[in-house]
Amino acid sequence: MATAALAVTVANAGPLSPPAGPVSPTYKTLTEVEPRTAIGAANTPGDTDSIYKITTSGSYYLTENLIGENNKHGIEIVASNVTIDLNGFTLDSPGGAVTLNGIKTITSLTDLTVINGSIKGWDGSGMDLSFNNTIEGVRIENVNVSGSASAGIRAGTNSVIQGCNVYDNGVDGIVAGDRAVVSNCVADNNLGDGIETGNNAAISNCASMDNGNRGYNVLDGVALTNCSAVNNAFAGFKVNAGGTISDCNARNSGGNGFQIFRGATMSNCTAEFNTQIGIQGGESSYIFNCTSNFNTLDGIVVSFHSTVRNNNCNGNGAGIGNGAGIRVSNDNNRIDGNNCINNDRGVEVTIAGNIIVRNSARGNSAANYAIAAGNSVGTISASPVGAGAWDNMIY
Repeated sequence: MATAALAVTVANAGPLSPPAGPVSPTYKTLTEVEPRTAIGAANTPGDTDSIYKITTSGSYYLTENLIGENNKHGIEIVASNVTIDLNGFTLDSPGGAVTLNGIKTITSLTDLTVINGSIKGWDGSGMDLSFNNTIEGVRIENVNVSGSASAGIRAGTNSVIQGCNVYDNGVDGIVAGDRAVVSNCVADNNLGDGIETGNNAAISNCASMDNGNRGYNVLDGVALTNCSAVNNAFAGFKVNAGGTISDCNARNSGGNGFQIFRGATMSNCTAEFNTQIGIQGGESSYIFNCTSNFNTLDGIVVSFHSTVRNNNCNGNGAGIGNGAGIRVSNDNNRIDGNNCINNDRGVEVTIAGNIIVRNSARGNSAANYAIAAGNSVGTISASPVGAGAWDNMIY
């Protein structure tokens, strides 16, 4: 039996002779294990104005926290096609040092990426990848930037900024160029605007609060979706010509909740408890399915060639006694299907040449409708219930 067992063991052992030819190593090289370059004095030495300087395209990563030095940027980038992984570490500017920017470009570049870490306390911007808005193709992801004397994050055209938290910076939180995409970011307690972009940008799922100027300040053709602005010192949203704003909220602004300009469109938004106007529309604006409640001045104001449809305005004007749920200050507007209750005035139209139909108003302290002569107005019919009854605009 022992002989049989031994035979089986030998049979399962496999061939004992090595294959022909030289034996090749089986280990992986360091480059194969970590195909990136560590940022440090050996690989990315700095110069007179930088602690570390990246001069060659490639992928780089931090291996420890970076501490700022007098009159120097933390990391200076002078090559395109560079990715920096902060690797969870912090670029920290210590007290007592007069530093420059945490991460900085000094020439026109393309395709720069910075991810995964923190930048705090720099005497310039936390991260400036804009170079006078000539940098293209920047991506910044999952970076916290705080305590900068200037802006938190600056990026050029066609930039993507997502998952970032910018707070306590000395000017604006995030400043991005034309066609930027900003998503899932928080801008809190910056002394300037929370989030600012150039033309034709897109901003979504962001929160901007307690900033010293506006929550959002954007140029023409910008789309804002599912964003909030709370407790900002001036307007919650300032949106230039042709912008679209949907499913956004402006609350407790020190100025207007929303200030939109020529040709802008708003839908499904809420403006509440703002110290001036809830929603101020510019020429040819379109405001529909919005709610504007308890603002110190008017709920919604429009000037020329605008449509205000299917909105709810409640409790506006209590701060001065002369606010309207909806106020129309010029001609060629259509005010249609809105509900205005408990304001100082429900619908107030101060000039001729508008269409006012299918609205309802109730409980407005000074007047449910205050409409100047020369407007096209649907029949106002009061319910026979008595004082405080609904007045319906019937087309």
